[in-house]
Amino acid sequence: MKLPNYDDSILSISSSILKHYNVPTEYKSMADVDKELKKKYKNVFLVLIDGLGHYNLTSLYDGNDLLRRCEKRPISSVYPSTTVAATTVACSGLPPITTGWVGWHQYFSEFDEDYIMFLDFTYYKKGGKCPRNIEFDVMDYERLWTKVANNGYHGDFIYPPFRTPRAKTFKDQCDMMLEIANDDSKNGFTYVYWDKLDSLMHEFGVLSDEVKNHAKEINQNLEELQKQISDDTLIIVTADHGHVDMEYIDLGEYPDITELFDKAPTLEARAMNFYIKDDQKEKFKELFNKYFSEYFVLYSHEEIFDMHLLGEGKEYPLIHEIIGDFLACAIGPKAFKYIAGGPPKGNHAGMTDEEMTTPLIFIKKEVNKPDTKKLLEQSRNKNKLSAGKNFNKIVGKPKDKSAFRRVNFNG
Repeated sequence: MKLPNYDDSILSISSSILKHYNVPTEYKSMADVDKELKKKYKNVFLVLIDGLGHYNLTSLYDGNDLLRRCEKRPISSVYPSTTVAATTVACSGLPPITTGWVGWHQYFSEFDEDYIMFLDFTYYKKGGKCPRNIEFDVMDYERLWTKVANNGYHGDFIYPPFRTPRAKTFKDQCDMMLEIANDDSKNGFTYVYWDKLDSLMHEFGVLSDEVKNHAKEINQNLEELQKQISDDTLIIVTADHGHVDMEYIDLGEYPDITELFDKAPTLEARAMNFYIKDDQKEKFKELFNKYFSEYFVLYSHEEIFDMHLLGEGKEYPLIHEIIGDFLACAIGPKAFKYIAGGPPKGNHAGMTDEEMTTPLIFIKKEVNKPDTKKLLEQSRNKNKLSAGKNFNKIVGKPKDKSAFRRVNFNG
């Protein structure tokens, strides 16, 4: 079980970027990123590869791969360790308690409905849709690149094709980054988000051939990009969360639990909140721990805020409504299911080390470092040659060369 460390997370990376471009932020920056940014790069890219946690990085790549070689160290995710919460932190420089972006689907009392945050569709009722756009209307926030641009620098983003139509592949995104880096008129920050790896992990599992092949493709694309960028470009690579394979618990098989629901649970399969009837909360807590304490930690509404599980700062106006009465946080290999249909093979949002730990990676212009093995061999050959010359100077060149070979002056 691992709790989030917001002072050493994607939040602090975003804070370092804001600080670098003279944008005020109340959150602690990351010393490693601050130090790197002092080198005054012309263009800085934050590349967030969805699902590529530190565990997944070490499982999918060996030590010779670029992403492993360039990893500075592991850092913390936020909570829940999921795309909705963590990518919004990356894009806003604010924690979930302030943005209100917590889980895949959330309840809105204004509409008395549970909507999928990125899609606006109802989660439990087929075909329903929010009358207002959630991301850019109901729960809008100022993006990192906009803050940077408003301070006089270039600010930009590159998304998958749902928002950046040209970026059909990760290679396309790398080509776009190179174009920005080579444009003399652009001096600033670009946010890059890629989601395919996470999608493949959900569908096929975290170590499936489909995932391994795409991971290899991502690494190759970044290796090609590294060879082409100049020394005034920095690429920071990280992830929103790690990803693990799942086994599922069907809540429908526990009617003594579900009959206590005031509303259907929301957020995530591994970070599920519960709205419980007022006079049944103690009973729910008792039953939940009886059945599921091996796999989940159950926090009350008060505990969630007392322990700053969603970070610290100004509260989003509806954050208490969003969280509900209890939050069940996964600490083992199980996730909840409460809808019909087959759940995904891989998932996230829990409190395991695998989900809560992400990488901090710096990719810079490739430097042709000397081949240490080759240098060592050259040094040995030089020493042997010198020994032979000294032998000739001292005792004369032997008539029988085999005699020279039998004398070992080098020990």
